Amino acid sequence: MDCDLVLLTVGISPNNLLAVSAKLDVGSFGGIKVDKKLKTSDRNIYAAGDNIEFTNAITGRPDYFPFATYAHTFAHIAGENAAGSNVNAEPIVKNVSVKILGSYYASVGLNSNEATKNKFKTETVSAEVSNLVKVMPESRSVFGKLIFDSESITILGASFFGGSEVSGFADLVASAIYSKQKIDFLTKISYNYTPPLSPFVNLLSVLGRKAVSKIRE
Repeated sequence: MDCDLVLLTVGISPNNLLAVSAKLDVGSFGGIKVDKKLKTSDRNIYAAGDNIEFTNAITGRPDYFPFATYAHTFAHIAGENAAGSNVNAEPIVKNVSVKILGSYYASVGLNSNEATKNKFKTETVSAEVSNLVKVMPESRSVFGKLIFDSESITILGASFFGGSEVSGFADLVASAIYSKQKIDFLTKISYNYTPPLSPFVNLLSVLGRKAVSKIRE
């Protein structure tokens, strides 16, 4: 069959055969249950990486995050604690990007479906702006969508599509979510500005202003 693009979505599940064989508790995603020390249901066994479930910083519930960044951080914590230390692993804000042809898509926090499933009363705003000052030859459009709780006015998640700058947007939003910032926080950041690297008005500032205006309606 002739086509221009094929998207194959198969999903990921943890390989928990060893854990089940060892009679460790596993969660609803199939990952090993651990506490904040990364200790399993067997007090002598610690676990970290793509085979565990850990607390989502937004929902407060166990979730599955099969990403190398979290595996690396948690491996250090599990190793320290197994050697007698007393370090806590922090709840996770999901933050991931993928390359799609010549563009990038970034997703941070909860998406709209996840927010609704977790019974948040959500509002969304979106915007499309230039990633650089328009006179710059590398300037292109970048799209952003912000999801927030209409009751607490805190940020729940965001998604971006554009150039490599979307990774930086996602990192800033992840920090705001972790510290439970309200949407107006995005309008108060002193964004870096120089024409070869950034636009005159940052996309996050635009999204923040639109969200504040929507709440005031």
